[in-house]
Amino acid sequence: FTLDMTLIPDFGEARSDNQVLNLSPFEVQFDENRAFFTEGVELFNKGSFFYSRRIGGTPLRHYEVEDELGANDTLLSNPARTQLINASKISGRTESGLGIGVFNAVSARTVARIADRENLDQVRELETSPLTNYNVFVLDQNLKNNSYVSFVNTNVWRSGTAYDANVTGTVFNLRNKQNSYAIGGRGAVSQLYFSDSTGLGHKYLLSLSKTSGKFTFEFYYNEESDTYDPNDLGFLFNNNERSAGFNFNYNQYEPFGIYNEGGFGAWMGYERLYAPSVFANFNVNVWGWLVQKNFFAYGMWADVQPALAYDYFEPRVAGRYFTQVVNGASGVWISSDYRKKFALDMEVAYRKFDEPGRQIATIDFNPRYRFSDRFSMQLGLSNYYWFNDVGYVTNPSDAEIIFGRRDRVQFVNTINASYTFTNNMILTFRLRHYWQGVEYRGFYDLLPNGGLQDKDYNEFSDRSFNSFNIDAIYRWRFAPGSDFFVIWKNSILGEGNELDNISYDYGRGFGQLFELPQRNSLSLKLIYYLDYLQFKRR
Repeated sequence: FTLDMTLIPDFGEARSDNQVLNLSPFEVQFDENRAFFTEGVELFNKGSFFYSRRIGGTPLRHYEVEDELGANDTLLSNPARTQLINASKISGRTESGLGIGVFNAVSARTVARIADRENLDQVRELETSPLTNYNVFVLDQNLKNNSYVSFVNTNVWRSGTAYDANVTGTVFNLRNKQNSYAIGGRGAVSQLYFSDSTGLGHKYLLSLSKTSGKFTFEFYYNEESDTYDPNDLGFLFNNNERSAGFNFNYNQYEPFGIYNEGGFGAWMGYERLYAPSVFANFNVNVWGWLVQKNFFAYGMWADVQPALAYDYFEPRVAGRYFTQVVNGASGVWISSDYRKKFALDMEVAYRKFDEPGRQIATIDFNPRYRFSDRFSMQLGLSNYYWFNDVGYVTNPSDAEIIFGRRDRVQFVNTINASYTFTNNMILTFRLRHYWQGVEYRGFYDLLPNGGLQDKDYNEFSDRSFNSFNIDAIYRWRFAPGSDFFVIWKNSILGEGNELDNISYDYGRGFGQLFELPQRNSLSLKLIYYLDYLQFKRR
């Protein structure tokens, strides 16, 4: 068994988040880049019930502070992250194959500070997150034929009157003796404990799959009730879903003709709401790929929504929906031999809607070059174009929901480089610039039947968003498990929503970086590993 603990940690060496302009009705899911939460966490990820970014994440009432401001109030501070006090995890597996994992973390009380405009010395505090305890408990039993069954519990306890949350789930995968077929499943119950009530929800997924041979397939059924909510310590884009699907793959991993390997496959998915039980969407996706004997790979894919779909989430009002027209997309990609000094990954995709002028085009261009065994660099250039995109703008009331037709352009440029001085000393550099501009062409009322009707709406809604980050990290492993870090970070973040501060093209967006406030930090970090057994022997 392994025990890891951290006290008032600083995760300065963690890579900066990939910030984006989010116009969707769903939360953005960020990668976990903090080493404590990525190392030795395989057990805790069983069933995908645990999303570690909740710990030390956005305070519970962070976005409610603006609504609490009075006419004479000014906001002095509203921390975007809670302070993690401590965290610990212990995990291991017994001789009988039983895996046991226990995770616990505590975050501090967080407050926003609000002052009176007339008297700035008169400051009041608004609690945005109480003292909070996070707990994850996992049991995972290995069975014969590479099968397993797991039990998972996640719990969030908050001091004071804030609600508490609990999710209890199970995951299993049962294979036959030949390891050629499997039955899998996942189920969970979520509980939200308020002062005067309890919210109860459920989910379950069942699947039957063929897992070996050239031809594999899977049938599945997934159900999430409209009250299932694991998001206090988990992540779910949306609940209220019934979905069923089928996918198959045919893969040839032995050389044939001029190819080393290749394959093709397809997926079909059908979705309904859980409550009310109404049709939502039907999709078909196909793909194929080949790898030549010189390790040059290429492939294609296509995606079709052959019938009208009904989006019950974009309107942001329960019971309302937006009718999504028939549309289809296709894409092609290439990937060259990574053994060579120069390699290239590239993908081009296009989506067309059954609507005049509405389309999406994307291109991803990712070259990489290995200058030597010590020094390598990778570039990432991604362009996205939405023409005549349609989406939510605002809803002055539940009865009045305003949509807009807009053109959107997005650029994401990255540079990743690393230089290895010795086996124990490395310098990594990462630069990322994200920009998106949104320009509205017209506005509409969302009708009860999901259609749109022209609207005379004059509120300025255009937007642009800039995010720029540099992460330069020098790491020296001077002893087993012991590291010394020198970390430089540069961060620029800005959003334009007024006519005089919006950028409608990438050139202007890049130029605005030099006009926006930036944050620079230089930090030193020392981690020293103490081996308990060495002290015990003495």
